[in-house]
Amino acid sequence: MSAKASATPVIYWKWRTPEELAQRAAQTGKEDVVPCTPFVSAVFNSD
Repeated sequence: MSAKASATPVIYWKWRTPEELAQRAAQTGKEDVVPCTPFVSAVFNSD
């Protein structure tokens, strides 16, 4: 019997700390910076 693993993409959000926000604002020269950034990971199901 063979098992086939499948992956489900999951979107997570990384919230920036006040220090990261200040650093990002200094790098970009913008006062309004996005407080979070999405990233995708895969969750494997082996049923």
